[in-house]
Amino acid sequence: DGGSNWSFQTIGLTMPYDFYDVFFTDAINGIILCNNGTFLKTTDGGINWNIQSLGIYNRLLSVRFYDANIGYIVAEGGAIFNTSDGGNIWNSQISGVTSALFGVSCPNPNIATIVGWGGRILNTTNGGLSWGLQTSNTASGLYSVSFSDSLNGIAVGQNGIMLRTTNGGVTFIEEENIFTQPKEFLLQQNYPNPFNPNTSIQYSISSTQFVTLKIYDLLGREVATLVNEEKPAGNYEIDFHSTVGSHQLANGVYFYQLRTGDPSSGSGQSFVETKKMILLK
Repeated sequence: DGGSNWSFQTIGLTMPYDFYDVFFTDAINGIILCNNGTFLKTTDGGINWNIQSLGIYNRLLSVRFYDANIGYIVAEGGAIFNTSDGGNIWNSQISGVTSALFGVSCPNPNIATIVGWGGRILNTTNGGLSWGLQTSNTASGLYSVSFSDSLNGIAVGQNGIMLRTTNGGVTFIEEENIFTQPKEFLLQQNYPNPFNPNTSIQYSISSTQFVTLKIYDLLGREVATLVNEEKPAGNYEIDFHSTVGSHQLANGVYFYQLRTGDPSSGSGQSFVETKKMILLK
């Protein structure tokens, strides 16, 4: 009835799954993306769902089809898969990145654009045989992208960022955004968490401050300094890798702490926040 009423469906899974995206190519054929590299596929409009695996353990984050046959799935760890037979067979493709990919759009049988962490934008013009990085001029995470045709598209992401292209992604221009100036100090939960081997940490400061961002182990010992300098007001994202110098961190619980203000001079606004993250290999 067009969404006036919704009812629960029983899928019959034997273990809990998180669902991240859903897409139907027509009234009866659809896919739901899950964690652990799995997805659910229906060919009867969702009455029955069959679980399938892509052979990885990453979260599958976005799925889009150009038509009934050609489609893409993107995931954590820079994973890309495409199909040319409606999702019966999926082929792994080389993205050239290792961070999470969040959104995909395919307005043409040969053209597709993918967005992800750190402002990364990937594009293919040969059906996914090769992918190239495009310039986004932002380090903000991009969560979704949509193209109305091969030239005109919009990508959106964290802190209200919106990028627009009219030439197929050769250049993306940031739309005016009144929300880009943060009004408070904020330390966000790292993503992914648990992580292996790298994770993204985002924070915001509302005025120019001396900023430190450090990693500590469970005993409170400092294991890495990610930021130790004065920063202007803004939203920031930094990638943390579990290999620090030549030392590989062990599995376990770690803490990351954001601190503002210069304790040596007493200048700046004092702000401290600590969050927990888990390294799991």
